[in-house]
Amino acid sequence: MKESTKPLTIRLPKDHLAFQVEAGKRSEVVREWLEIGYQLSEMRKQLERLADMASTQPLGVPSQDQPVKIDEKEFLKYFE
Repeated sequence: MKESTKPLTIRLPKDHLAFQVEAGKRSEVVREWLEIGYQLSEMRKQLERLADMASTQPLGVPSQDQPVKIDEKEFLKYFE
């Protein structure tokens, strides 16, 4: 089944990178650029959400006041 497409007309500056692409391939290349731009935009939104989560939910880092206890026998068994 052939993909359904719809034309989109945009105006770009004369020195835009799109005009450095071979005339017969411009539509395909610019379509790829638009898709990549959309994906980057979605990734940025996701990163912002993750940053918000990280800032509101502190990591469970052990306090420096409590020394870490290491079982010597358990540790040394990995070197046998």
